[in-house]
Amino acid sequence: MYQKYAPEVFRFALYLSGNHGEAEDIVSETFVRAWTSAEHIEMPTLRGYLFTIARNLFLHGRRKSSRNQTIDETLPDGAPGRTRGPNSARNSRRHRAAPDAAGNRPVGALDACAQ
Repeated sequence: MYQKYAPEVFRFALYLSGNHGEAEDIVSETFVRAWTSAEHIEMPTLRGYLFTIARNLFLHGRRKSSRNQTIDETLPDGAPGRTRGPNSARNSRRHRAAPDAAGNRPVGALDACAQ
C-alpha cells in the first residue's frame, strides 16, 4: 500500500503545504493513521481515503499554527492603568498642551475629568 500510494500522497501534500518537510510529515502521519484505523478500508476508495486523511492533517496543522502566532512585544499594552509612555493616562498631567496666546489651555477629555 505504501509503495503504491506514497508518491501520490506526497505530491498532494506538497501541493497543499508548499513545504517539502511538511509534506513528508503529512505522508508519514497519513499512512500511520490509515494502518492504525479501526475502520475497514475498501481498496477501490483507498486513494481518496488517503488523500482525505492528508488534507485533514494539513488543515489541522494550519489551524494549530494559526493559534500559535508570536506576539509583537513592541505593540502597546491596551490594559487600563498601565504606563505606556508619555501619552498614557498617568503621564497626561505632565504633558498637557501648551496654552495659546490668550493663556487658555486646550481642554481634552482627561483634563476635564481631572478638574
